[in-house]
Amino acid sequence: MKNLKQVLALGMAFSLTMSTMAGAAFTDSADIKATEAVDMLSALGVIKGYEDGSFKPEGTVTRAEAAKMIFTIRNGGNDNADAFKNAPTTFTDLNGYGWAEGYIKYCQANGIIAGKSATSFDPGAKVTGTELAKMMLVTLGYDANKANLVGATWATNTLSLASENGVLANVSADLSAGLPRQYAAQMMYNAIQAPTVRWSTDGNAYTDLGVDNNPNETMGSKYMNLTIYEGILEGSGDFNAGKDKVKVNVEKVDGRDNNKGNTNFNFKTDVTGMYKQYVKVLSDDKNNAYGVYAVSSENTVATSALSNVKETTAGKVKVGDTEYRTDVNSAYDISKDSTINPVKTSYYNSADQITFVSNDGDEKFDVAFVNPIQNFGKVTYVSSDKVIAAGKNYDTDNTIIPEGLAKGDYVAVYEDMFTGNTKLVKAEKVTGKVTATKGSASTDMEVKVNDTWYKVAAKDSKFKDMVVYGKDSSAKDELEVKDTFDMYLIDGVVYGAAKTQAGSTDTAVVLVNSGNLDADGNFQVKMLFADGSTKVVGAKENYSGIKENTLVTYTINSDGAYELKEVKGSETAGGDSVVNNIYGFDADADRITVTGFGTSASAKYRVADDAIVYITDKDSSKVITGKQLTAFSENFKDKDELGYAVIDEGIATIVYLENGDNESPVTSGTELYGVITSRVAVGEDECEFTVWTSNGESMDVKVKGTELKTANKGDVIRFEISENGYIAKVKTESDLNVEEAAIKDSTSSYVRFYDNVKGKTDYDFDSAKFIYMNTEDGNYQGIAGGDLAQAKPVAGTANYYENAKVVLNSAGDKVVFIAVDVTGEWNGLGVQADS
Repeated sequence: MKNLKQVLALGMAFSLTMSTMAGAAFTDSADIKATEAVDMLSALGVIKGYEDGSFKPEGTVTRAEAAKMIFTIRNGGNDNADAFKNAPTTFTDLNGYGWAEGYIKYCQANGIIAGKSATSFDPGAKVTGTELAKMMLVTLGYDANKANLVGATWATNTLSLASENGVLANVSADLSAGLPRQYAAQMMYNAIQAPTVRWSTDGNAYTDLGVDNNPNETMGSKYMNLTIYEGILEGSGDFNAGKDKVKVNVEKVDGRDNNKGNTNFNFKTDVTGMYKQYVKVLSDDKNNAYGVYAVSSENTVATSALSNVKETTAGKVKVGDTEYRTDVNSAYDISKDSTINPVKTSYYNSADQITFVSNDGDEKFDVAFVNPIQNFGKVTYVSSDKVIAAGKNYDTDNTIIPEGLAKGDYVAVYEDMFTGNTKLVKAEKVTGKVTATKGSASTDMEVKVNDTWYKVAAKDSKFKDMVVYGKDSSAKDELEVKDTFDMYLIDGVVYGAAKTQAGSTDTAVVLVNSGNLDADGNFQVKMLFADGSTKVVGAKENYSGIKENTLVTYTINSDGAYELKEVKGSETAGGDSVVNNIYGFDADADRITVTGFGTSASAKYRVADDAIVYITDKDSSKVITGKQLTAFSENFKDKDELGYAVIDEGIATIVYLENGDNESPVTSGTELYGVITSRVAVGEDECEFTVWTSNGESMDVKVKGTELKTANKGDVIRFEISENGYIAKVKTESDLNVEEAAIKDSTSSYVRFYDNVKGKTDYDFDSAKFIYMNTEDGNYQGIAGGDLAQAKPVAGTANYYENAKVVLNSAGDKVVFIAVDVTGEWNGLGVQADS
């Protein structure tokens, strides 16, 4: 399989990781250059991080610490040297280094370390690169005297021999100075993989070959039971290996040819990014891998979108700007186990990711595999736990979501073959007029927009929202010259496109269109804008056809005059369509409806939470959000059943409801309750009074009309705040479900009364509003703070004074508001027995 010459059509999210280890993740891992070495030595327990989670790669290693690391390697990962603490030593300067005595004495006894003198080891001094290199050479089997690692030339000889044995590979540090921790790890990492040496009497020299002329066992094998396997990575995790495993087609073991074939190793990390590459695996005798990494000398890898790949001449392929030799000549679908077609990269207009791999050191591609886009489409919903794109739900816990993804974006969906999870890639948006086209619509079409040529992906029926041209057609030939499009690109390839909306997306409601001229000769129009403001503007012309209470789009010309268009027909204000006969809002269904409410409605539309909702009624003209509309507690019937709704992706994004001289329903959660605390003053066409509100404050308010002239101090009302000190949608006790009650006790979630209230004594009030009053002597004073006080007993009886006014919901099964007298007795109310 090493020279497999085929394209594998796989589902995987690409991560061209060249090495993956089973080590710790340090907080300063971004600063570590010797990543493989640090991770593997950490996994083996040879070198450790700090308590704060860092590794400190540029920190240095002391001579005592070096002794500990060497002891740990030579003892198979065991770092307990207590047995050697009392061993004899010539060093007299180990006081204060009790923790290191065993390590130092062990290494001295085995000839691995030498002191600064016969009696001084200097354990706290920084170990230099040259000193550690000598320790590694002795650990590999060199005798310091025979190898000339002593005397005046010891340093020169050490560096020469260490380089020859690969001990210094990738060690980028001043070897005459204190060695940084990461490069100490690198040096030991190199030594662990190096073959040990023996003295050959035949050649009177050291050799790393055994008597059978094969490489000696490595230092890792000799001391840590580590084996180095080499071969082609065939699987990782759920793809072709199994959970927490990797599969390698082994060709060498510890440097010796060994066609062991496919072998599984225990390894939890995703290495699919090295699929089909030549790798090394460091494993113990139980097949627990400590590291998997690509061998750079054997691998040439190139990854790109198929659209950037071209066959140049026979046996050559160009990836981006670089040309390679290749033997790849056929395609293979791994899920169907069959060849599907030749590789024709010359006409692939696709953002599918293709990776070419040469895995035998000749820089000639042996295998290629494709990461296809699994889906493409529009994002219609985004929340903290879910994204809906191309009509499918994606759980954010198991999906890689691009930062800043929003409703209306387009995404490509890739699959990670290691975990089965998905990755969404946000499409780039390009808007402009198509000025030229070329190529075939079914294979290699390109369009010129803003002086740039873009490749257009071939239509694929599995992509729900792929290449949408206009509103009703997906025919590619509709991407025509002179039309302006919003195009959505993945890796420079057009996957989605839609004709841009003509006209403005700025909307307003015309309130008054008098036809009068202002000083500039513009026609005066009073409008309600999306920000909730109302103002008179100058229009370019007399829009006599636009009546009052009409939803319009507007633009402002260079003279500052407004140009208006009614939202209807093709003037969709940025949506897909417009419905001009909205019947109203159905509070039970949380939908705006056509024809009627409930089952009689001929059509229903969900309203986006961030929708712009214009409302005009007897009290005001205002703008609320879709979320506030869906909180209406009652149905809202449009006066003439001619409300407007702009529909986009089946959801109302702009709504206009007109209620004439009627009141709009109360918005649940925004209404206030209160108790009237003053006499009601009645004017010619309004009433004034003071109310203590469920916001815990006293308000002087006015109400249009004289309907409240019979209201009294102590009455409960419900209302909404209007403007200029007025309140609206006022409901009195005769309109509300108000009961008088005596409170027995309460918790944070329910209240209990002494006697039945509407047939029961216990009520839930999870979301109830409540206020506290002192009604003694009929003064009706609001109290900030307070508690649901227990009703006061009537002296000499088994009864209790009613101390609260309770408002129940329309069903009568839940408390929505309580006004309670903190003295335990509400002035003027009756008494109740304990039922």
